Parts: sequence; structure tokens; C-alpha cells
Amino acid sequence: PYLGYRNALRLVEGIQSQGVIANAKHWVNNNQEADRMSVDEEVSERTRYELYYPPFEGAIKAGVGSFMCSYNKVIGTWACENDITLNRDLKGKLGFQGWVMSDWGATHSTSIAQGLDQEMPGDDYFGDSLMQMVKNGTVTESMVDDSVLRMLTPMYELGIMDDPEAWDPQKANDNVTSAEHVSLARDLATQGTILLQNENKLLPLSKKRSQEENSVDKQTIAVVGTACHSELFIVGLGSGEVKPVRPYLRTPFQGITEKAGDDYEVVLIDTDDPTEAKQNATGADYILVCGGASATEGEDRANL
Repeated sequence: PYLGYRNALRLVEGIQSQGVIANAKHWVNNNQEADRMSVDEEVSERTRYELYYPPFEGAIKAGVGSFMCSYNKVIGTWACENDITLNRDLKGKLGFQGWVMSDWGATHSTSIAQGLDQEMPGDDYFGDSLMQMVKNGTVTESMVDDSVLRMLTPMYELGIMDDPEAWDPQKANDNVTSAEHVSLARDLATQGTILLQNENKLLPLSKKRSQEENSVDKQTIAVVGTACHSELFIVGLGSGEVKPVRPYLRTPFQGITEKAGDDYEVVLIDTDDPTEAKQNATGADYILVCGGASATEGEDRANL
């Protein structure tokens, strides 16, 4: 929980420093993807506050502009119409000042009184239905004013209203990749690499000198697995997927080949079949196997 708190706080600070409203999600107890449209999460209040709320508290501390409520139910009530988690906890006890939008299709009623401010992506409940409820007094104008204020405030605070024309939706298709960003991403990936064990100090690889002559023998590195080159595991799937631009993408096989230079012969064995891989890797001085696992929204992995 504490790590989540710190990470969320810094992430929101970074995003919003660029004049972009960050979105904290999914509120709350979106603990699984399987059956996420119907599952009812039975989580006690103490557990929510001690384990599940801290990362969101970090986002609130950083002044996050928006939240997104989840598909699931929390103790019998849909997350996007849950008065306890939205009004009492999020906007009340935790002091969130921004607005709450629904996940796409997660709105089940005109639940503005329960703490939902924006239905996404349509207006099945927050269009004509909301208008009629205001007219008949079921929903007060002050509730609508509060939701609008919650949306407009972060827009003004982050300067979005200072240059409205800059916010062209077509810019979402722009390629904003830069050499600096690529270098930073590669550096972060390198720092995130963990060496679990290094038996006999095998790594880093050393050059094997011939006993007969004072020269360096060219050694062979077999790079095994489709994840090394042809079927990369570089990004998760779902609505948050961001595909890197090909010119900036370097596969493990390409990186190893470049690093090896003229001192090693690097051979790609582009298969995931153990028998075929073993046959083709016979005789190699070193064998490097690439593996990977991908995840997406809407379903959980069957295994690690």
C-alpha cells in the first residue's frame, strides 16, 4: 500500500505537470478481470482503508483531477452508484475535489446523487433522464452544479482553458516519440532488470582465449524463443495499450547482436518448440532463452 501511495503520488505529479489531467482508476476493489462486469467484491471497511485506498490517497495528495469508478459491485452495490465508496469515502473522508467518471458502460443508473459526476461514453442515464430528474426535483440543481464545478476546476487549474485550440482530439494520433524518451525508457528498463542468480559468475560473458595462440576465439550465442525477436512481449493489451514506433524498437536478438560485435556469432533460433530448439542450439557456447507473458483487460491469466 505504501509503495502504491508513493508511486501514484509521483506519477500524478508528473502527468499533471504537463498540463494533462490524470485519472485514478479503478475505484474501487477491481480485484479481478474475470467476470468484472458482474462480480461482487465483499471487502470490509478496514481492509479497504488499509490495503486498497492508499494508492488512491497518494493520487489525491498530488491533486489528481479525475477518478474512474469500476465495473464491479462493492458489497452488493455497483461501484459507479455506491454512495459509501463514492460520497462518504472518496469525496468525504479522503477529500477528493475532482470529478468521478464511469468506466465505459459501467453506469447503471442516474447516480449523480450517489457520487457519479460523468457517464461514459454515452448519455443513457446522464442525458434526458438527468434532465427530467432535475425538472421533477429528484435531483437538485446544486448536485449538477457540484459535478460541473468538479470538472471545470482541474481544467482551469492545469491551464487547459488557457489555450482550448491546443486540445485537438486528432493530436491523439501524433507521434510524440523522441530520442530522449527512448533513452529514458531504455534506461528504466535496464534498471528494472533483476539478476536472480549467477552461478560460477558466468555473467558477464567473457572471451575464451585459445591455449595454442594468443587470440580470441569467436564464440557462439544461441538466442532461443520467438519472444527474442518475432513475437515480442513489450506492452500489455487493452485500452491502455501504447505500441512503440518500430524505428525505436530493438528486439533482444538485435540488442545482443549489436553488443556482441565481431567477438561473438549470434544465432537466432526462432521457435518455442523445446525439441527443435535443443537440436538447433547444440554446439553453442551460450544459450539465451527468451520467454514472456502478456495480460489484457477483461480476463485473467490462467497461470504465470
